[in-house]
Amino acid sequence: MTILSRLESDEWPDLRKNLIVALTNIAELPDGFEKITFQLIDKIQILDEVFGARAVKTLHGFLPKLTDYDHVTSFSKRAKSIGEAVIPALAYLFKKYKEEAAQVAIDETINFSEKLAPYINPEYEVQKEVFVCLAEILPVNDFNCHILQKFVLKYGSDMIINRPDGQRTLK
Repeated sequence: MTILSRLESDEWPDLRKNLIVALTNIAELPDGFEKITFQLIDKIQILDEVFGARAVKTLHGFLPKLTDYDHVTSFSKRAKSIGEAVIPALAYLFKKYKEEAAQVAIDETINFSEKLAPYINPEYEVQKEVFVCLAEILPVNDFNCHILQKFVLKYGSDMIINRPDGQRTLK
């Protein structure tokens, strides 16, 4: 997309401002916000510049639901690659916007912590980023605490965590 390649350059600051306005306008169209967000997943600073904390809802929507998995603690390659792209972007937004990002997650998503929970598994290498997101939402939302607790009780025994002192489960 030509617009995105122009946004990556700081050569023309006025053009960048106009392109951001154009993307914001396109995002008002049906599916526009989702398609632009998907194009910007790996360009986190630009995603932030264009949408800010509002992107939390759409990014969360890209993560598979638990019902989409054959076995919740092991993903398909597609689900793994989606998580490895989406979760760092979410963590970036949560680090920057803290309460505002948490409020978007609480008000505009369903079962936020449940979709992130499978990625706690260390083999997916986004565990720290998941905890960044959960650290902002869990202290202010009892429902997401409850959802995460149910996940750990149900699937925590299946998540093996290798530690120097031996193997343990998440549960």
